[in-house]
Amino acid sequence: MNFNYKHIIWDWNGTLLNDVGLCVEIINEVLNKRNITNLTLDKYRDIFTFPILNYYINAGFDFTKYSFEEVGLEWMNEYERRKRECLLHTGAEEILNQLKEKNIGQSILSAYHKDTLLE
Repeated sequence: MNFNYKHIIWDWNGTLLNDVGLCVEIINEVLNKRNITNLTLDKYRDIFTFPILNYYINAGFDFTKYSFEEVGLEWMNEYERRKRECLLHTGAEEILNQLKEKNIGQSILSAYHKDTLLE
């Protein structure tokens, strides 16, 4: 494999870490508790955006009825509890190692908490 790069910037969630299935499971649990229609994987991918508030609104949450902070904390607590169920995407480790062997710098840019990434 021939690389003409000096540095690669990776995203963590969904790019290196294969956590999309877990994310959909958890958002559907949070939606179910409020009798809101579940998301399919395709719908999740279609509506996921930042800021997260907009994603939650697109998922069906009415924040005149529910607290954004409560919904977000509920999702995050469950994700933190279950995150170790997720593995890297197939082939990710090999690509990371190939880049390392070629002395190509790598960084992770993520909206995820730095301390949690360092775990």
